[in-house]
Amino acid sequence: MSTMIAGAACARQFKQQLHHRLLPLVGDRQPPASPAQETQRLQQLRAGEADAWTQLLAEWSPPLYSYLTASLGEEAAAQQALQALFSQLVQQVMGEAPVANLPLLIMTLAYQQGRAVYRQERI
Repeated sequence: MSTMIAGAACARQFKQQLHHRLLPLVGDRQPPASPAQETQRLQQLRAGEADAWTQLLAEWSPPLYSYLTASLGEEAAAQQALQALFSQLVQQVMGEAPVANLPLLIMTLAYQQGRAVYRQERI
């Protein structure tokens, strides 16, 4: 049981760190969605509703592109990372595993893609 509590604490800390890094780039344009709104959005995405995917891309693409450009220093690398990020996002959302927190998943994928592209460029 203590492992679960420690895991939850680590997840909260990771979320706070990502939020702190992305907030200057994303901004506080919209209040966070309620859990009910997030659940409904995930259901729409999993159902393959084009409007839900379009809205998600429109909402997240600009701040993620800014974050990736700032992290990687190149627009081409940021575009590559953003495409891979959204590809992974579709796979995760449409997959069998449950998605508990969509914004956290998106920010985690952004961080992972930024790191992956950065490592590729250094090789």
